[in-house]
Order: sequence, then structure tokens, then C-alpha cells
Amino acid sequence: MDRINKKPNWQKLKFSDVIDINPKVSLQKSEEYYFLDMKSITPGKRTPEEYQRKAYTSGGSKFCNNSTLMARITPCLENGKIAFVQNLDEKCGFGSTEFIVFKGKNNISDDKFIYYLVSSDEVRSFSINNMYGSSGRQRVDHKAYDELFIDLPPISEQHRIASILSAFDDKIELNNKINKTLEQMAQAIFKEWFVEFKFPGNEKVNMVGSKSGNISEGWKNLKLREYVKYVRGRSYTSRQIAGNNGFAFINLKSIQEGGGYRYDGIKNYDGPVNENQYLNTDDIIVGITETTQKRAIIGHVARIPNIDLGKTTFSCDIVKLESKDLNNLYLYSLLRYGNFSKITKEKANGTNVLHLNPEDILEYEFIKPTNDIIQNFVSKIDTVYKKMDQIYLENQTLSSLRDTLLPKLMSGEVKINV
Repeated sequence: MDRINKKPNWQKLKFSDVIDINPKVSLQKSEEYYFLDMKSITPGKRTPEEYQRKAYTSGGSKFCNNSTLMARITPCLENGKIAFVQNLDEKCGFGSTEFIVFKGKNNISDDKFIYYLVSSDEVRSFSINNMYGSSGRQRVDHKAYDELFIDLPPISEQHRIASILSAFDDKIELNNKINKTLEQMAQAIFKEWFVEFKFPGNEKVNMVGSKSGNISEGWKNLKLREYVKYVRGRSYTSRQIAGNNGFAFINLKSIQEGGGYRYDGIKNYDGPVNENQYLNTDDIIVGITETTQKRAIIGHVARIPNIDLGKTTFSCDIVKLESKDLNNLYLYSLLRYGNFSKITKEKANGTNVLHLNPEDILEYEFIKPTNDIIQNFVSKIDTVYKKMDQIYLENQTLSSLRDTLLPKLMSGEVKINV
């Protein structure tokens, strides 16, 4: 634990003396508060994905605004599930029992500095090395931090360090909000054109009867199998995905709950691949397996974004959809923003693990517009998806810069002016 301080005014102090661990928070039983579970925290993202509302009964981790939450159980701790709680309408909330809560002490430690300190390799490695318990259920106890000593800068310098690192996360979070707005825009355009039939020039097109109700003249009721086929992914062994070599490997973790691509789910696969099992930008994947009964991933779709993954393949828990005559951006929008997932996921079955027969995907019925309307839609929506991909790449650069700078600031290696 010993190391030379790069700055003479830093002090080596006991972690638990300068940071409140699981500070006392008073919540009223049966009252509703914000609730945070483990799945809402994404490694590398400062702010949780979402909060729920739950009535407080007893137990669980309790926190207030400007608290840092760290997963204390394997594998969430090793994966880096750490989050900073801020901007809650109510000051306090509660969460999983598997969180440790850290909070600053007045005029001693800065709240945001603590978040970056806990995110540093020094504190994370200490936490991982002090886990106890049986294999698969190991966790770190808050008392372990009585044995951790850190080099702590003066409070003014903590503010400055936190401010520098926060600038990166602030921009990343702003970009994420922009991408969320772009996603909502794409959904709104799709529904306006293909659900409400208010596409450009619709006033010149007659409505005609069909088995699904009135539709625009020239549009057809069809099944997906008339235009689309599926390709199964690769079966794999644990050895083939254990290393850092081989192909980028898209898997169930690459699909967000409710649909959409998840950027942090990629693994590596070192094994054989058939030519039709490669993935390219704008390819569409569908989850056909799920280890829960929630049906939050199975039957949901994602689009492969325009990011530099190199050669990419996918697991047997996923199928790729291929179409000769339907543009992939239109097809993705149809499956993402229509009722495809709502209908298809219910066809999955299984007691412990849900499975979806890919043939059931092809049974989906939809209303196909005329080709000129599809082309018009694609030209409009293509700009939206490209912008989303650009923003993601910018976030990757920002994250990399932040992660490079963090240990240098935390150790005092990089000098800053206060």
C-alpha cells in the first residue's frame, strides 16, 4: 500500500476515517422512495440507468444525493458496477443490499472526488482482494476499509480533480440524452408514417380495406418470411470466449432490455466462423434465449451500429435477420418500433430458460408500404442513426481520456492548479 506522494501537502490517511461508509439515513416504513437495483448500474457510467419507486419496508442500502454506490458482490464488483447518485427529486432513497454506500465528510472529503477514488484501480483492487465467502457468492465487508490507507489531497484540490473528471462524464451524459432524443425521434417518425399513415403525400393516397383494417392503397399485408430469412449464431465453449483474442462476439448482453444495442456487452470469440455468420453495420439481431422469465431480451431486436469492431460474429443465443428486398434500416425500425417484440416474445417457452423458435420470428405479420415510401423513410432515418453512431464514438473517446487521466490525478502524478 505504500507509495511516494507526488505532492507534499497530500496526507496518507485511513480510508474509513475520511469517508463515511454506509452513513445513517432515516427512511419511513411504508413510504415510497426511489429504489435502485444492481441492473440499473452500468460499468463506466457515472449515473444509474433508471430508478424505480418502491415502498420502504426494512433493510437494503440507504443513500442520499451525492452518494457513491459500489457493488460489493462477485461478479458485479469485479465488473466495476459503481454509480454516483445525484439530482433526485427527493433527497434520499434505498437499494440492493449488495451495495456499499460512500459519502464525503464535511471539509474533509469531496463527494464527487470519492466517486472517482472508489472507481480507481487502487480502491477497486483492494475491494476485490478483500472479498470473502464461498465461490460465486463472495463479497467485501465495509469493515475491510479500516485497513485501507489512501493519499488524500486537500479539499480544494479534491474539488478541482473531481471537476476535471466530471467534465468528461457531464459531456458523456449530455450525449446520452441527445441519443435518447434521437431514438424517440426515430420512433415518432415510424409511428407517424406507418401506424397513423401520415407519410408525405398521404393526402393523395386512398385508404382501402384489408384484414388488418384500413391501409393505404398499394400497401400489403404480408408475413416476414416472404422477405426475410434468419442465420443462427455460433455455439461456443467457455474456453473460446475466455481470452482477448479472436473476433468481436455479439451475445445476449449486446441487446438492451426492451430492445436496442448495448455497447458494453461485447466479448471475444476464438473459434470457427461461417461466412454468413459475420455481422456488419446495420445488420439486425434478435434474442432467441433468455435466462429469466421476464421476456425483456428474448424476441427483442438490436441494430449493429457503425463502430470499429473489426471482424464480428454472434452467439447461438441470437439470430441475424437477412433480407434481399427490404432495406435494413426500414426493417429494423419496423421490428423495433412496431408490435413485433410484444407479439413474438410471447411465443417463447421454457421452465428455467426461455427459448424462441426462429421460425416464429418469420411468422410475424406486417403491413408493407410501397417501395418509394420505404426509400423516402430510409433517406430520412439514415441521418438519425448515423448521428447516434457518431455520438457513441465520441463517448468512447471521452471515456478513454477520462480513464487515462483518472489514475494520474488520483496519484498526484499530474499536477493541477488550484
